[in-house]
Amino acid sequence: MKKSSATSTPSSSSVPSANNRRMRSNAAGARTDVSWEYGVEVGYRKVKCRYCNEECIGGMFRFKHHLARTHQNVTACNNVPQEVKVKI
Repeated sequence: MKKSSATSTPSSSSVPSANNRRMRSNAAGARTDVSWEYGVEVGYRKVKCRYCNEECIGGMFRFKHHLARTHQNVTACNNVPQEVKVKI
């Protein structure tokens, strides 16, 4: 009697490929927040202001307060234009 050599291989639909994986919502290519136009990521949850070169620790939330000059848990940016402050 012959042994069956059929082995079960996963179908292509059950194995995630690199093309089918979702990009993290905060990945560099997936950022949709308008505030990224005015800052550059320099580390984990660190954003550097393009107007005053100050690094804000705490991510985009605190960076928005920096641009809007709210003085809430972050220093205010003195070089940000008024239209950007209002936009944020």
